[in-house]
Amino acid sequence: MKKKFKRVFAVIIAAIMLSCGISAYADSMVVVNCNEWVSLRSYPSTSAERLTTVPLGARVESIGWQNGFNQVIYNGQVGWVLTSYLSYWR
Repeated sequence: MKKKFKRVFAVIIAAIMLSCGISAYADSMVVVNCNEWVSLRSYPSTSAERLTTVPLGARVESIGWQNGFNQVIYNGQVGWVLTSYLSYWR
């Protein structure tokens, strides 16, 4: 139940941010340094559940970082991607 609440809360926050044109604190980034895709994780760990995959070259909005991961919004979904797979969008 707690896990479901956290997901619902994250989606609500993401929806609010997207409807407001993304907060000034978000950074546009792009997926790099991979062959095809990277995992969007439920929390900042390589052992966390994979929520979906994010393809090479996809743009994401970074809204935070922790332990070598960036918290991002991708297609309305909030999750975590290893920072080494992201670069700032130019």
